Amino acid sequence: SLRTTELNNKIRMLKKLGKEETMYTWEQDFLRVIKWFANLDEFNDLDEDLMLNIVKAAWIPWTILEKLYETSDYQRKNIFSKTVLMCGNDTCMDMNNYELDLSWLTDYSLDQLTYFFTPPEANKNYLKGLEALIELNPSSIEVNYMLLQLSLQHAGKILLGSAQEATDKLQHVLADNLHKYYVETAKIPNYSIRLSKMMKINREIEREMRDRAERNRIARIFDILKVEFSDLDLIDAT
Repeated sequence: SLRTTELNNKIRMLKKLGKEETMYTWEQDFLRVIKWFANLDEFNDLDEDLMLNIVKAAWIPWTILEKLYETSDYQRKNIFSKTVLMCGNDTCMDMNNYELDLSWLTDYSLDQLTYFFTPPEANKNYLKGLEALIELNPSSIEVNYMLLQLSLQHAGKILLGSAQEATDKLQHVLADNLHKYYVETAKIPNYSIRLSKMMKINREIEREMRDRAERNRIARIFDILKVEFSDLDLIDAT
């Protein structure tokens, strides 16, 4: 229900990715994650501070998978070519035809920063996940399970303590719901193969998250970025 854009010309093709476009997509992504979590009753029962901390830690992996799924859906239906990826709620980019403006972020040239700003299509983990999603063609129930499992597991590892207990509990609830869906609705009592493929996709994204975090750590050590963030935890793996 959150996918407000339809498979038509309403999706806008970005030709440039600079400060304005980056902030626009970040804002869209974060608000979309909040709306998604707000529909989970068990999540709304948590303390407000805990809810915010979980969302702050979970929004990046959630967004990566959600955009990956949308891209796979459009590519599978031949609406997107193999080089076009979703990058916002209503925007996409042709990775072979766009301008990247980093002047607001760093004083170094793009050539000097290839390691830190590698295009998504050049990332093996990202491509593996995209190809696997196209082949798997998951249902909306399966996608929602993948989103919750990936984002909450990532948040639990970062936050630990009571937050990890809460994220583990939420994952258990959804696992029970997924089992009920397979057995009672989809009539697939032996669903281990599909579940294994889903978790393999999530592991590829987890590897992507670790790679991003490492690149960001190195960027901070060598003072590559010239901007300061008021809440570094919010964008640590972007």
